[in-house]
Parts: sequence; C-alpha cells; structure tokens
Amino acid sequence: MLAFYISIIDDPNDIDKFTMIYELHSGMMFQLAKKILQDEALAEDVVHETFLYVLKRLGSIESAESVQTKSFLLTIVKHKSISFCRSRQREGRAIQRMGETTSADLFSTDELIQRLEEKEIRAVLLKEFLKLDPEEQNLLKLFYFSKLKAEDIAALYKVSKKTFYNRLHKILDKLKIVLKEESSLE
Repeated sequence: MLAFYISIIDDPNDIDKFTMIYELHSGMMFQLAKKILQDEALAEDVVHETFLYVLKRLGSIESAESVQTKSFLLTIVKHKSISFCRSRQREGRAIQRMGETTSADLFSTDELIQRLEEKEIRAVLLKEFLKLDPEEQNLLKLFYFSKLKAEDIAALYKVSKKTFYNRLHKILDKLKIVLKEESSLE
C-alpha cells in the first residue's frame, strides 16, 4: 500500500516524511481501528482513508516521530472508525425496516403517478384558492370545510339559497378553467 501513497506524492522530502509516518504508525492505527470496529477489513478501510487524509495535510505535519503526529493520527482513526460504526448502524436499521415492509406497504408505479398527480392538482388548487378574493375563499371554506348547509350559509350572507349556489358555481368554474389551463400546459 505504501507504494500507492508514494506514487501520489510529488515532493521527495514529502515522500520521506510520509514513508516514516506510515512505517512508524500504520500498525498502531490498524490496531485501534480493529479494536473499535471489530472487523479487520473495515479497519484496513479506515486506515486507508486516514492516510489519504494525511496526504492532504502532509505540509502541516512537522515531524513523523512527534507526539502531536501520533495523537493526530489516532484521533483521525478514532473519528473515522466511529463514523463507520454509525454508518453501519444506520444501514442495519434501514435493512431491518425494509424487512418489515410488506408488499402491501409498497405502491405500484401507477399508484405513485396517481398520488403525484393528485399532489400537483392540490398545489395548483391551493395557489389559485389564495388568488380568490377573501369573500370567495370564505364561501368555499364554509361550504366545503365547515360542512355548513347551503341554507345556513345563504342566511349568513343574507342571500337566497339559489344566489348562494350561483356564487359557488361561479367560483368553481374559475377554478376549473385554471385546472384545464394547467393540464393543457403539460
């Protein structure tokens, strides 16, 4: 592996420094990663990622033998190992959730398309609803969301039931026109 890392380095002085870092600390780094991860292959991956990180920071490392360098390397290995553990836990939970998912929980392509279309229609309707004047919005809210009877809403507005229905249909016709325009644009 050392040959791979050296092939990336251009400066001969950096090659010597990196070689010394690798020879002095790679065993200790591997042991720490293996202790945390309980897996040799993952420990090798962590050490490899750590050395790639070190290559980027090689200029900031003063001496391969210093306590600071050792501490720096062990800290990186520790953090990368913990990150791997967390990642594996998330993957495990996701796999478990997938195993608990039944075919009834999954949607067919047609169902997904239908749901997306319905969502788009609701978004357009909401946008157009907000463009209506406040009285028209209120009338629709009272009729469709408050579940008041037409007679009660007509009495509230002091109009006949027929006038109320005429206003309601006029508002709905506005919305239908907008929906038709939206669907023709697609």
